[in-house]
Formats: sequence, C-alpha cells, structure tokens
Amino acid sequence: MVELKPKGKKNESRARLYIEAIAVFVILALFLFILAQRINSAAKENIENRVACDLGVSAKLISSKIEGFICCIREKLIYSATQSEIRYPDEQKSVPKMKELFESLADKVGGVTWMDTLGVIALTWPDTHVIGQSIAFQKHVKKTRATRKPVISAPVLSVQGYKAIIIHEPVFEDDSVWLGNICALVPFENIESELLADVAKIDAKAFIVDSSGEFLYHPELAPGTKISRAFPAKSSEVLTEMLGKTPSLVSGHGIFIDHTGKRKILGVAPICIGENVWTIGVYRGTEGISAQMATFRKELYFAFFCVLLIAAIGIIVLTSYSLRKENMRGATDESVLKLGENRLRLLHEGFHALVSSANEREALGIIIDNTRIAGDFDFVCSLKIDDNERTFSLATVSYREPSRREEFLEELGKDVFSLKFPYKPEHPVISALAGGEHLSLISPEQVASFSQSLAEIVGCLLDFFKVPRLDVFPLRAKGELLGALVTIGGNLEVASPKTIEPFTDQGAEVLHIARILRKLRQANALYNDVFQYVDYGIFLVDANLKLLSFNRVMEQFYGLSTEDIGKQLTEVLPYINKFGHESNYTNVFRTGRSITTQETSFIRETERRFVRTKLVPIFGAGEGVQRVMTIIEDITEQRELAEELRETMRELEVQASTDGLTGLYNYRYFSEALPKAIEMARNAGAPLSLVVLDLDNLKEYNDLGGHHYGDNLLRVVAEILKEHESPGDTIARYGGDEFVMILRNTDLTRAENRAELVRSNIVAYPFQDEEHLTGGNVTASFGIAELTAEVADADDLMRRADRALYRAKEEGKNRVCIWENRY
Repeated sequence: MVELKPKGKKNESRARLYIEAIAVFVILALFLFILAQRINSAAKENIENRVACDLGVSAKLISSKIEGFICCIREKLIYSATQSEIRYPDEQKSVPKMKELFESLADKVGGVTWMDTLGVIALTWPDTHVIGQSIAFQKHVKKTRATRKPVISAPVLSVQGYKAIIIHEPVFEDDSVWLGNICALVPFENIESELLADVAKIDAKAFIVDSSGEFLYHPELAPGTKISRAFPAKSSEVLTEMLGKTPSLVSGHGIFIDHTGKRKILGVAPICIGENVWTIGVYRGTEGISAQMATFRKELYFAFFCVLLIAAIGIIVLTSYSLRKENMRGATDESVLKLGENRLRLLHEGFHALVSSANEREALGIIIDNTRIAGDFDFVCSLKIDDNERTFSLATVSYREPSRREEFLEELGKDVFSLKFPYKPEHPVISALAGGEHLSLISPEQVASFSQSLAEIVGCLLDFFKVPRLDVFPLRAKGELLGALVTIGGNLEVASPKTIEPFTDQGAEVLHIARILRKLRQANALYNDVFQYVDYGIFLVDANLKLLSFNRVMEQFYGLSTEDIGKQLTEVLPYINKFGHESNYTNVFRTGRSITTQETSFIRETERRFVRTKLVPIFGAGEGVQRVMTIIEDITEQRELAEELRETMRELEVQASTDGLTGLYNYRYFSEALPKAIEMARNAGAPLSLVVLDLDNLKEYNDLGGHHYGDNLLRVVAEILKEHESPGDTIARYGGDEFVMILRNTDLTRAENRAELVRSNIVAYPFQDEEHLTGGNVTASFGIAELTAEVADADDLMRRADRALYRAKEEGKNRVCIWENRY
C-alpha cells in the first residue's frame, strides 16, 4: 500500500477514502463472523434435535407395532379357548381345530400347543413329535399353573428347539374349573424381523433390552449382554434414565456414547408384552450430520473470506488508482481523481447491496457500470446461471447512452429479463467459458444450436450497435462457471481482457457470495420453521428468567402474546412458580445440563391439563449458558387414557375372581385366598376353620324342574351363606354344587355351630316343588377341618375337610361332620 502524503484538499480526500474502505472491511468482517457462528450453532442443534425427535417417534411406532403383533395372537387364543373342541381335547376333533388355529397365525407363530393341568403337552401343531413331553419345570409354566392366569414368557428355548416367546391362555370349564392352557409359540426372530424391517426404512439401527437390563437383541452385541456393561457410565441422560428405571416405562430421545466410544442419536420407548416390560432403542450415528455441517461450515467460511477478498481488492484498486493519479500531468489529474472516487463509491454500494439483501442484480449492476466506464464500452451486460433450474438468464445491462435502452427493447420486441436459456454444459461455447476462455462472437449461428432466442438477441445486438463482434468473458469462482460478462464496442487501447479481468473476478465473487447468502437465509428459515411448527410448546428465557420468544403452540394453548416478551416468566406462566420450577432454571444455568421435570397439572379455562417439561441450555460464544429453551409436552390425553385403562383392569379383576351365577368368589380366588389365610393365622397364632358343603340332591332337583330350578337353588344357598357371614370370612363356590367357607378367628366348635345353622336354614327354606324330592326337602352335607400344627398346607387342610364331607354323605347326608384323625 502506498504511504499517504497529504497535499492540500486532494490528499485529504484521498486519505478519507482509504479510511472509509478499511472501516467497511473491518465492519463487514465482524458482521459476517458473528452471523456465521450463530447460524452454524443454531443449524447443528436444530438438525440433531429434529433427528432425535424423529427417532423417538419411530421407537414408539415400532413399540406399538410389536405390542399389536402380540395382541393379535392373544385375541385368537382367547377366542379359541371358548370353543368346545379346544376346551375338551380329542384327537379327532381337536387336531383339525389346532391346525386351523395355527394356519390363521402361521405368519406370526411357530406352533400352537394344548398343555394340560400337569404341564404336559397333550396336543400341538405342527411339531407333533413333542406330544407327551412335560414342560412343568419351565418358569412360565410354573407361574400359569400356580395362578391359572394368562402368562406371556420372556424369550426362552422351547422344546420345539427354537427361541420363542410363549403366550399362555387358560381354558376353564363353565363352572370355573381350570382345564389347561392353549399356547402359542412366537419365534423371537419374527419380532426381530419386524424390528429390522422398520429401522431399515429410516437408515437406523435398533436394540431391545429386557426388564433385567440385558439385551434381547443388538446388531453388534451378543444377547444377554448387560446394558450397564455395553455403554460407558453417564454416556447420556436417556441411557442413565434407562439404567436407573428398568423395568419401568422409559421413553425419550437424546445423544449417547455407544460401546465403541462413538457419538450416536437415540430414541427409546417401552414395549409392554403381558407383565414383561422391554425397552426398544432406535439410534443412528452423527456422521451424516457432521458431514452436512462440515460442508455447511466450509461454504460459510468461504463466503466470509470471499467478502474480505472483495474488500481487499477494493482497497488495492483505490491504491493503484492513487499511484496512477500522482503520475498524471496537468489537467488530467482532476478527471482521473473523479473517476477513482466514483469507482470506490460504486464498489462500496455494491458490497452493501450484496450483504444487506443478497440482491446480486444490484451488486452486478454496479460492477458492470464500472466495467463499461473502465473500457469505454457502448454496452455491457451480465448473465447468471441458475444451478437449480439448469438455465441462465440476463441479470443486468449498462448503456453508454441510457436513452438507447428503450430503442433497443422496442426493436427486439421482447422482455429480455424474463427469458431463460437452457444451460448445456457440453455445448462448445459453454465448455470454452467454463475453461476460462474469452470468446468473440461474430454471428448468431454460434449460439443458435442451443438457444434460438439467444441467437436472435445476439443478432439484434450486432445490428443495433453496428459492430462486427461482441466479446464474452466468463464469471468463474472456485473453478465453477457462474455466469458471463458481455461487452460491445469500447476503446481498443483499454478494453483488453487484462483490463476486464478485475471486474470479471469481482462479478464472479458477487454471484458466488450471493449463492452462499441464499443458503444461509434458507437455513435460518428452516430453523424458524422448526421452532414454530413443532407440536410442543417452546419458549426461550434469559438468565434473569425474562421471556425472549415463543412459538405458536405457546400462543394458542397457553395464552402468550407479543406483549409478554420481556416480562418475568413467573408473571406470564404462574404455574412455573407454583410447582417450584424456578429452581430448575437456576440449576440449568449453573450446571449447563438439561432437566426433565415430573408430570405436573394445572387448571386452564376450567380444564385440568397435565404436562411434562424439559429445560435445555443454549450456550453462547463464551461456552456459558446464555438462554434456556423450555419444551412443554401436553400429556393430558395419555393420562386420561391410562386412568381409563386402570379402571377397566380393576373391573376385569373383579370379574375374574367372581362366580357369575351366585356372586360369590370363584375357585380361582379361593385357591389364592386359602394359603394366605393359613399364613396369616399361623403368624398371628389365631384359630382358622375350613367348611365344605355339598348339596345332596341338586341333580334330582334339576331333573324335577330344569336347569333354572337348579340355578335358583344355587343362588338361594349363596344368599343363606352370606346371611351368616362374619367379618374376615371368605365364601366361595368351589364348583358345581359345592361351596367352601374360610372362617378366620373361628375354632372347631364355633365352626360346627355356624355350619349347623346354615344347614337348618337350607332345610327350612321353601324351595319350589321340593316336596316331590326323595325325602321331601333340599338338603346339604357339611365337612369341617380346623387348622392345626399337623396341617401341612392348604391342600392338606382341604383334603381333611373333603374327608369329613365324604363321611357326612356316607352317614346319610343332611348333616355336619368334623374331621377326625382316625379316618
């Protein structure tokens, strides 16, 4: 750079221009650096959050699909359990039904099996070679035999020879007597295939963890590997929550470090299969995002340096001009000085237009005006290439005599700015320009082969300006053709390619920077779209908990308005302070870690809403937390659905333990209640008696008046038993015409008195047409056994009461007998 030597007003003006150019250069550099950093940070966070959220949704969808897969099988089994051919196994009738059941589920299960009450396979299809084998030793079989309830096993090795989930559905007789189970074997590979098919569609991977924290499936780790051993401790909040809460219901998304030490994006969701709670994780690497961000940053920084280069070129042009001016003599000094000042002003205006609005037409117009003046051309225009549409079009024009513009357009007869010409890279003219060559066109035929419209314009230009040729200079940046500069006429002494080169370089940089700025603005628009159109409520606060911005969900559902920006968060959202969330914000600003709050509820417009809130720190350039983004998920519908489901389960539990005819407890409930009552009595040292009664002539009474006579008899006996029930007693219909009573805090004498009272009430009750019975009355026989130290367990106590009942029958019925050790 030439040293400035002030010489009067001219030198002062020159120094001022230098200072202005340098100031523009510094301000522009700072502005673009800050803008690039903010856009880069926001774009990366936005992309990662969007991908993680998508993976979380995918995990939930796959979980629902697997649950629906199992539910479909259970529905088939429940229906089959009601069919008589299944309830009462018979080789001729049941085998076709079993085959039919298997064929209806062939795409889901590996086999169907009938297991009897001893845990022995009685029937199966298609693996009939395992018929007769006992599976009573298996954990899931022990459980269903003990509870007589539906059971879904974890993946086990079946006797058929493959790893499967076994679904048990109990089969009962009409009087609630357990007959056995109908079972379906679901090969675990079917669930794996369902999983792999879905994750492959989204270019991701997945794993399944059981309730003990072991992998059931992982694409790279062996089944049975503990999740706590597979991943580093505290590798992510999502995995830490999974490790701490397994087998609770876990769902969410985030970033984690896998067993190879690589950073991955993860979404998790629970899979509920019977009493088994598994967790599915869908994940993918961050390599794709990193590659996108690397390309994005490269273009961003390239744009930054290009603008700095343009500014530097402006300073160099000014310096060169000043040196030339000092060497000129006499009267030319003033005119040359005015020309240099005009060029600097044009360059300054061009840079400002480009940066402020990315309007390359305005910036290019300044460049070609400068080109026309420097080369003393009659006409200059610029063409730009649209890389999306693969076309090029006229960008700007400059005339020596502006009045001739309208004359030329009138003679041409078309709007040249609206025309688009096909961009054919293989055409000789385009190939030559792309290689950096300067072309001289002397006839329209040279371009007619790829655009007749352009050939007409070239011919019109040559005729209008009455010149033998027009010159075309390429606008290239980084080896890529971005457009062209066309000149007509000019001073042959100054209009050489070497003179034009600085201006073509500037024009190419303008087009390249404009393209980068468009991409930056598109990225910023994408960020705004994501922020505004997600389904969650999102808002930002600063370190003083003042509201900075919010999205449309917060406006529509939580009543925020633009007037609330700048106010304290607790003022615009009072429930934040009510539930103590203010301290959570303090922790996020202090630690820089995200926090997910527990479910909270509040009243909005007389309606109770349930929400789950996540606080996410946003770091500034100094790596400190500058803002906190709050994401609010409305889970009201999920909570209401869960409440309805719990109420339905309670109703089903009552139905499962109650006899439908008498309203008393059924055999299933009694078989669970008796062992518990014995344990409680022994722990408390209290007496306990068991009474078994059997109606002596139910069959005869049924024959007398039909089944409705018998049903009414059973209901009346149940009511008599309830009338003599004491607090703590358990009365149940054991099956058919047999009833049982568990009498807590009742010794043998008191139990005998209670039984005798019930027996006499049954005899005294006026049953319809009972006088036609043998003996003239409906009667019952009773057997009583007391809990003593010699009683081994519930089965032993029941056996003693049954023997006492049997003696009552032998001695003539209609009596009460007590168990004695001699029989």
